[in-house]
Amino acid sequence: MSQAVSRAQEYSADGVAVRTEGAPALINGLKKTHAAALAHRLYLQNEVEPMLERGVLPPIGEGFSRFLGNDEMGKLLDGVVAAELAEGTQDPYDSHPPLRDRIAAAERLTGARRTPDDRPAIELVIEPEQYETELVRTMVDRPLAAVSWRDTARHWEATWRDQHAKARAALVGLTIATLPRGLRELRALARRVHGEAADHVDDDDIRGWAVGAVGAAVALLLGVAGFELVATPGAPHKLVAGDVAIEPFRELSAWWRGETAADALVERFAPLGLADQPLA
Repeated sequence: MSQAVSRAQEYSADGVAVRTEGAPALINGLKKTHAAALAHRLYLQNEVEPMLERGVLPPIGEGFSRFLGNDEMGKLLDGVVAAELAEGTQDPYDSHPPLRDRIAAAERLTGARRTPDDRPAIELVIEPEQYETELVRTMVDRPLAAVSWRDTARHWEATWRDQHAKARAALVGLTIATLPRGLRELRALARRVHGEAADHVDDDDIRGWAVGAVGAAVALLLGVAGFELVATPGAPHKLVAGDVAIEPFRELSAWWRGETAADALVERFAPLGLADQPLA
């Protein structure tokens, strides 16, 4: 009952927005907010939390803007919004109506006709970086050193070394040229590290574990070979040397999902002299 009241209040507030600023402003805002809510969770989990674990704090707002501005992330979020508009349903315990229902309701209302203002709403806040930093520091029980996003590269490398140490038992005897392709073999590798627990997770989780464990090893191998990491929020990690750029985690994921040929990895790394280097 209380959630139904809450949903009714949301429709009422939407009506105020349409009468004041017009339906296009509200509808665009609703779509952006829906996409940004998902993006923010991904951003914190994949970009910010690994840095906090290393005791450093890059600029939160700047990173999120770059995260949202990445082309691949933009396509993902557009797909999320499109799926919600096509398939979104309402649960009795939802505090807000489904996105498509709110948009449909807004389109039925008569409202103001204003020229769209494309400035981000964060511009209404004075010194947002100060509040972002203070908020994060209150949530983490350790000192955090301020760093730029450019400087996060060495902290990612430290994270990969930790991942490599944990997964080393699964990597003994392996090279890029001898990596297993099938899920059964990947699950056997995971069992070397996680024991019987590896038998109780789904195929996507096994692939994800393999991409993380092997990807960290390959990234470190590239670093030893003189490649430098380009770390951009929202983009796959890219290691670059001259005109050669490799995205080990993305390329391994595509290979294990069968999106590239079986010999793609060997062809990629053999010319660099890395296909037969031990991953452990």
